[in-house]
Amino acid sequence: MITAPRGLSSVVLAAVKDVDYAIRVRESGGYVAVVALHAGGIEPLTGELAEAIAGSDHNLYLFCGLRETDNAALRISPLRAQEMRLDNLIRRSK
Repeated sequence: MITAPRGLSSVVLAAVKDVDYAIRVRESGGYVAVVALHAGGIEPLTGELAEAIAGSDHNLYLFCGLRETDNAALRISPLRAQEMRLDNLIRRSK
């Protein structure tokens, strides 16, 4: 059976903040946003790579899986990743 890609809101409603997942946002005031929607245990090292690329000059948004196991259940579709802080970073980016 093929399932539809999940959006951020449906994942967040089925999980516990700071137990299952964390959202980290750093605003530098720059015009570039580096986004990692599968950070932490979802796709190991994705968040660290995004942080290295962003440095201190670029905005950063991370959706991090914090679970010991089954972080794959937190995977979201990038096309359905609507969240106010992320939307604001993207809107201000060039």
